[in-house]
Amino acid sequence: MLTEMGVCSGTRLVIPIKADDSSRFAIDSLFKQIFGPARFQTSFATQAQNNGIRLPVVYLIISNQLTSYAGPTKGYKALCELCVSHMYQLYQQRPALFSNDDIVNSQDSFNDLYFREVKDFNTAGLVSHHLGIPFNVKFKSMDRFEENVDIKVDKSQWTTIFAQLEEIVGFL
Repeated sequence: MLTEMGVCSGTRLVIPIKADDSSRFAIDSLFKQIFGPARFQTSFATQAQNNGIRLPVVYLIISNQLTSYAGPTKGYKALCELCVSHMYQLYQQRPALFSNDDIVNSQDSFNDLYFREVKDFNTAGLVSHHLGIPFNVKFKSMDRFEENVDIKVDKSQWTTIFAQLEEIVGFL
């Protein structure tokens, strides 16, 4: 119920992906649950339409598993490209479910409009989540993460992550 309420409250979907088959299956599940198959709508999509609720459109696909130093590995990049290629196939079948009104005629154009890669948040993400420190608050030198555990968040890592987040939020 909360997922449906969340979906109905927004106008844009930001879909996180990883380079694995689980993400491809999750994408299919998301499309079936929210939009229904092309020929038959699920009860959720039908009920939303019957009640005048506009379903959100796909706005952005984000992969956040890049390594901090070298970018994506060849294997990761290949698997990630499969996920994004799968999204492009869904776009070709049902372009009205995507946010951009421009006609996209190639995988490269689709990637430019809908796909972004961000570096993995690594230690900064762990500290932020564990201590409840939002990313918009600069981390100070961490003296204690847990009892007797010293963890330092590299300032350059935080700066890079925050810049990427600002770029994505600005895009939204």
